[in-house]
Amino acid sequence: MTIKEMIAALKDLDESLLVVLAKDEEGNGFKPLTDTWAAPVFKDGKAWDLNDPDEFDAAPDDAVPCVVLWP
Repeated sequence: MTIKEMIAALKDLDESLLVVLAKDEEGNGFKPLTDTWAAPVFKDGKAWDLNDPDEFDAAPDDAVPCVVLWP
C-alpha cells in the first residue's frame, strides 16, 4: 500500500480515531501506532536507514523508499 492509497482509505474516517496495528495477518495481537520512520529503503523484509553511512552503503541498489510505522 502506498501513502496515497492509505490516505484514500482513511480520508472519510473520524480524525480522532486511534490508529492500531495488527501484530500479524491472523490478528494475534494489536498495538497502537507510536512513531513513524520516513528515511529508509526496503527490500525483502529489511529496511535500511539512508541517513546512516554504514547502512547507506549496505542497502541494495534496487531497494525502494518507504515509510515504517512503529507499534
